[in-house]
Amino acid sequence: MMGKSGNSDSNSMFALYAHAPIGVVMVRPDGRIVKANRLFSEFIGHTVEELKDMNVYQITHPEDRYISLEHISKTDESDKGFRLEKRYVHKDGHTIWGLVQGLNRSLVEHKLFLPNYLAFIQDITFLKRQEEELRANKEKYESFVQHASDGIVIYDLEGHVLEINKAFTDLFGWEEGEVKGLKFPITFHDQLELSEDLMRTVTLGGVVHNIAALKKHKDGTPIEISMSVSPIHNVHGEIVLLAATLRDTRVHSALTRQTKQLEESFKQLIENWPDAFIVVKQDRCVYSNQAGLKLMRAEYPEQLIGHSVYEFQYKENYEDIKMMMEQILSGQTLRNIPYKFYRVDGRSIDVEFTAIPSMYEEDPAIHLLLRDITEQIKTEELMRISDKLNAAGQLAAGIAHEIRNPLTAIKGFVQLTQWKYPESRHYFDIIKSEVERIELITGELLLLAKPEMKSAQTKDVCGILDQVSTLLESQGIMNNVQIITDYSGSPLSVMCDANQLKQVFINLLKNAIEVMPKGGEIRIQAEADHEQVKIAIMDQGPGIPPEQLGQIGQPFFTTKSNGTGLGLTVSYKIIQNHGGSINVHNDPSGGAVFTIKLPYVKLS
Repeated sequence: MMGKSGNSDSNSMFALYAHAPIGVVMVRPDGRIVKANRLFSEFIGHTVEELKDMNVYQITHPEDRYISLEHISKTDESDKGFRLEKRYVHKDGHTIWGLVQGLNRSLVEHKLFLPNYLAFIQDITFLKRQEEELRANKEKYESFVQHASDGIVIYDLEGHVLEINKAFTDLFGWEEGEVKGLKFPITFHDQLELSEDLMRTVTLGGVVHNIAALKKHKDGTPIEISMSVSPIHNVHGEIVLLAATLRDTRVHSALTRQTKQLEESFKQLIENWPDAFIVVKQDRCVYSNQAGLKLMRAEYPEQLIGHSVYEFQYKENYEDIKMMMEQILSGQTLRNIPYKFYRVDGRSIDVEFTAIPSMYEEDPAIHLLLRDITEQIKTEELMRISDKLNAAGQLAAGIAHEIRNPLTAIKGFVQLTQWKYPESRHYFDIIKSEVERIELITGELLLLAKPEMKSAQTKDVCGILDQVSTLLESQGIMNNVQIITDYSGSPLSVMCDANQLKQVFINLLKNAIEVMPKGGEIRIQAEADHEQVKIAIMDQGPGIPPEQLGQIGQPFFTTKSNGTGLGLTVSYKIIQNHGGSINVHNDPSGGAVFTIKLPYVKLS
């Protein structure tokens, strides 16, 4: 009868709480669940039916089972019931937290003794996670403060020190026990009011960031620092503390000065570097030193800076340039690459460049080191031509000597025989003409072999040019060609064999006349160019095909149908023996330009 009454009381008691806004569960002393309400079912993930006859230990986290056992076993000995936080295992396997309030089976106040325990469970998973996050954040904060490289000090709103980190101790010499509770211990007396104003600014929502200040070491030594002050809020958003971050700027200031000095030195080095230095970013030139501007023939930086690199390239090289820039920007360095491109004035130039991947104003860029190798290429070409001339000269000398002896005999017999056959005089005249032509060729071959200066004297090159111009003036008039001379700084003295120079000028002028069958002008310019005399002979002919420019002056190469290919070869050899050079290029406005340079003899 007593058992039935107890069960009835238990059921009545559970019915009273079944619809409570909190999880409710009735548990037997052995841990088996008798009943559970809907909220507990939703909390644990099991249905109400599944929970019946399950043991409460089945849904309790393994590490917390002993807690449940301990409290249940003590419940019978206490009139107060129990209250605890414990972990449950949700049906899907994750851990949840519950705040458990257990009622004693003996309800003394109501004179009842229940056969089962009654427990109320509140879901506190979210609160426990917040606590965990708060604890983790606090640990991170404390770790950050203690391991920060800058000094950190926590003040109350009155300016009293509450906490410092190790970097603060290292910087100012104060241990936390010594400084705690002191008001602005690192502030000089005459700056106390300023410090109070700064803290007031922060409490009112203002900002104090990286302010330069002079603070006091424990021993009184002034220390230059950069200071930032930040507010610390409580859970209600109210400012309760202030955190000051203090950075020693003495080393930083010294490093800044040193960095600036190094930057300035590097800038001066680059500006005065003898080779061109150009920076390219996003396909455009963004910097050039003076040598770079000079190399590109830019009178003003604006003629180069800001311009695309493609503006100075041959169109057929666009793909090569694009590929090279992609290689460089991917981290590859290109070294000593020969290349040809246009300058600002439209003329082409041969360079050797090294391209280095780098940064410019925090963006990927290419640093270019360029060296003009135009003269180097010309010198190498002259050496190749010289080798060819020497080889051709030796061959020519042998051929000329071998031809001369039989040629003399042929010429003599022709003269003797022509009297016997007067009716064939016309044929003998042709033979004599061709023999004389062969003699002319052998003469050129011998000159090619050894065109040394026989009588070198100091002569005014302008006078020699005038004599040649006068000599060929009539031939020019017959072809409607006008010869115009333009001398600057006459006399222009050179050490030379005048006859040989005349031969060179005659060859060049005759060639110029022949390439203008419809007439035109030949301009002859002569001027002093540093340590040399420069002579330029310009015609208005069709120019020389680009693919043939490199062959001009080579033995037996000619563009004329009746030429021997030896005239210019001899001319090159003569100028070479005079210590000079001959270069040829096409004028953009039309025609070819032959430029001769000879050592300048300055007369006292």
